[in-house]
Amino acid sequence: MEEDLKFIPLAIEDKREFADDEFVDESNNKEPDEPLYEKPHKQKNAVKAAYTNSPLVTYTKLSPCKNSPRNHAIDTITIHCMAGNLTVESCGALFSKYSRQTSSNYGIGSDGRIALYVNESDRSWCTSNRANDHRAITIEVANDGGAETGWHVSDKAMASLINLLVDICQRNNIPELRWKADKNLIGQVDKQNMTAHRWFAAKACPGDYLYNSFGSIADQVNKRLRG
Repeated sequence: MEEDLKFIPLAIEDKREFADDEFVDESNNKEPDEPLYEKPHKQKNAVKAAYTNSPLVTYTKLSPCKNSPRNHAIDTITIHCMAGNLTVESCGALFSKYSRQTSSNYGIGSDGRIALYVNESDRSWCTSNRANDHRAITIEVANDGGAETGWHVSDKAMASLINLLVDICQRNNIPELRWKADKNLIGQVDKQNMTAHRWFAAKACPGDYLYNSFGSIADQVNKRLRG
């Protein structure tokens, strides 16, 4: 635990975000003019839905870093890398610290175990963009390889990621995953409903290994969704 906590993963070290609810290019990584958290308030377009969490979860440690409820229906998936080989417990310990101002809905360890950190009904603080996180399920995946491998992930982690994505899509009525690798399609979920952290901040996340696998991941998920 102590050794793992020395990691400051690229994907979870800094979740700076914009003050409005628009998708904005954060490539300059500029600090916002307001705190990273949102003060509790009623959302005009709050979505009243019977959200559930994945039954695939084997470990739960809910983070205080969230907004409840999310203000948009779930229609997007954002996969992150931990940039470190953290266990789901170690990642949960990081997210449990409010001072870090960061969290994700789910986490996956290299052993394939799946953790819940923020309920699906709530918005995690994960992608450096408020609008994205209000509509996305965010997933942190541990890495069994370093930067020189493009932040490789284990076969077990990849298999669990596919299983989790199938479950998320089925429970949230997402008919298929769409990936075009096109930042200009952010928010156009009829064309692309997967996003990447690197599009909103000057970061390597989710690492080249996962980013270059998004097309294959979508294909595998969609094959199972179609039965």
